[in-house]
Amino acid sequence: MRCHSLVQQGWLDGLFYEVRGQGETILLLHGIGGSHTMFKPQVTSLSKHYKTVTVDLNGNGNSESVKTKSYLTTHIKCILALMDHLKIKRAILVGLSYGGIITQLFAIIHPDKVKKMKMILIDTYSRIQPKNLYEL
Repeated sequence: MRCHSLVQQGWLDGLFYEVRGQGETILLLHGIGGSHTMFKPQVTSLSKHYKTVTVDLNGNGNSESVKTKSYLTTHIKCILALMDHLKIKRAILVGLSYGGIITQLFAIIHPDKVKKMKMILIDTYSRIQPKNLYEL
């Protein structure tokens, strides 16, 4: 059995994150008003077989708030920066509610960063603003 203890916890430019486990990476994104802690039961189980990465999106949980008119763009840039910082080439993405919107848009903009386009979308929708990439 693989070790699933806390591997890393920290902040990257005000974005709080936790990494647990080893192996293929699963990145979990919460909804508005949530935090990384909402995935505790899933991380407990998944980190036995995978590397799990949870974040507190900017303005939520332990992360700093940002002044922007384009939160989606900001969240996507932060996720990309975090993946680069943690040397994650590709990940399976899990998005809950607003996290699902971020997941879908991230996959459209950075398909090379999503493991075989594997995404798990929970209680989310796909009609999002901006309606196209040029509105970012």
